[in-house]
Amino acid sequence: MSEEKDTRLFAGLRDKLKGTHLYDAKVGAIHLKNKVGKFGNLINANHRHDEEHEQLTDEKRNRITESHRFNSFAPERDGNKIKWYVDGRDYFHAVSVALENAKETIYIEDWWLSPELFLRRPPYFNQEWRVDKVLKRRAEAGVKIYVIVYKEVAAAISCNSAHTKHALHSLCPEGSPGHGNITVMRHPDHNVFENAGDMTFYWAHHEKFIVIDYQMAFIGGLDLCFGRWDNRQHPLADVHPAGVQNEMFPGQDFNNNRILDFQTVENWKSNELSKADFGRMPWHDTAIATSTSVTKASTG
Repeated sequence: MSEEKDTRLFAGLRDKLKGTHLYDAKVGAIHLKNKVGKFGNLINANHRHDEEHEQLTDEKRNRITESHRFNSFAPERDGNKIKWYVDGRDYFHAVSVALENAKETIYIEDWWLSPELFLRRPPYFNQEWRVDKVLKRRAEAGVKIYVIVYKEVAAAISCNSAHTKHALHSLCPEGSPGHGNITVMRHPDHNVFENAGDMTFYWAHHEKFIVIDYQMAFIGGLDLCFGRWDNRQHPLADVHPAGVQNEMFPGQDFNNNRILDFQTVENWKSNELSKADFGRMPWHDTAIATSTSVTKASTG
């Protein structure tokens, strides 16, 4: 009986302290303790699997995967409609159609997303099919858009996810239609002082998928970014004396990272790689579109 009384007493005391400087100091001390404790993980390679709740999660995961073919996280599902795409031209055109028809939600996860990427070419005749313009239209129509992009190690990679986030968030400023309908998260955080032994230098979000209205999904090897649009002819040159309206790879989208990697991608019209002196590097890749049960499972 005395233990129950003590518990009620401390619970009441906690409630009274909430909102006070003393309570804030206590919470801050707990956070600091947990943060400092992470430094021990620098020498504990198994730190993500050594606590009881982590081991229970691992056991549950193993039981599920062992019941699936190839130890997959997901079971086989029949009756799905699937279409293959080879190279970016047809894939990005299909993505543009699906995005434009979104009614409720759009989920995008990419290693890199370039807001200024043209989904249809030539760009001169398809200005309205730039990624940012398509997403802006859907946000203004009330569609909720959620984007995750890899937060790069800036010293090694030049994709500038901060530009991606700021460019997309600025599409619908406060007071305008669509404000609040676009949410972008950069992940993971590489701050050693903040995350200590839990920091992540050596892996990246390399998923490339889009889920629309829980009905259709695109997944494969093609990010919505510069350098990925291509066709089966894989042209190396993009010089058009007859006029710029025939240009297929504007600005940063003309790339050959065997010669020069992307530079200052936030200035998408500029390009330090000369089209007159160098050919572009082709991009040969595949992706699929799928619908029905497998799509619902991917967001469940």
